[in-house]
Amino acid sequence: FVRFYQVKLMLKKGMGMMKGMMGEEKKKKTVFPNAPLNIFNWAPPQFEQELIKGELKVHKKVLGMDKWVPLFCVLYPNRIVFYKAEQDRTPKYIFNFGFLCLDLKLLQKDTPQFELTALGSKKVWTFQATNQQWLNSWFNALKPLIDNSFGRKNYLNANDKEKWWKHNKIKAGQMYNLASNGDVILMTTDSMTAGVARKTNQCEFDSVALIMSFQNYGLFVLEVNSDVGVNLLTWADFVNKAQK
Repeated sequence: FVRFYQVKLMLKKGMGMMKGMMGEEKKKKTVFPNAPLNIFNWAPPQFEQELIKGELKVHKKVLGMDKWVPLFCVLYPNRIVFYKAEQDRTPKYIFNFGFLCLDLKLLQKDTPQFELTALGSKKVWTFQATNQQWLNSWFNALKPLIDNSFGRKNYLNANDKEKWWKHNKIKAGQMYNLASNGDVILMTTDSMTAGVARKTNQCEFDSVALIMSFQNYGLFVLEVNSDVGVNLLTWADFVNKAQK
């Protein structure tokens, strides 16, 4: 069984920088294996530890009116994932502690509520629990994970333009434990020919690569693009080349 997921990489023209991996206007390069990747349509492996899960309601403004929308929420050691319903496999929101500097606070309201905000973001996320005990369970589980997270310790900024709450992120080094043969990497490059290809094909991506995993040799990427044709690289070389 081969899991299928898509990884969106933004490669800068000429230099091949993985734009979006480093964050907007970040001057200091993030080196492998800590470079972040955006993951789309990816379900967590079954062996990942679920610390707490259940329903929370998120506050929304609908036509100027307050509305509480129920979500099924799952807390992992490095992120909290929100689904519209428990049976869904595609998350509605994902807050990854490794790439966000989150702030958590309890609210003094008539109903049990807590608030999450991300450094650099204008969005305020307010969640309501069914009772005080359920609120305390979530708060006590979230607090140490956020306080000790990579994102909090390094004051990483969120970028609302990239809709950070829509995408899961992992570090490039984690792919060694996650990837399987046949997993797909879809890329968007900034070259003129790539732009023409995307417009012609009405597709967000213009280049593709396949993950190849060999037990004795490690992880490789079979890359296909308009510049070099077909190219075989180790995973580390692929990521490092994209950051030069």
